Amino acid sequence: MANKVIKEDISKYSKEIISLSDRYAGYKDIINAELDDNNEYSMDEVDIIISDFLKREVR
Repeated sequence: MANKVIKEDISKYSKEIISLSDRYAGYKDIINAELDDNNEYSMDEVDIIISDFLKREVR
């Protein structure tokens, strides 16, 4: 039996689209501060960026 290769379709979105989504409504400040205007991000990448930001020590 041949091995099947499954290609994942990972969608990426701009900072503007992500900041308008209901999923990240409570994190707009973090998104605006941490994401680059010229890049696109997957939802997994955004989740990691937000999680890392929230784990930072306050100075």
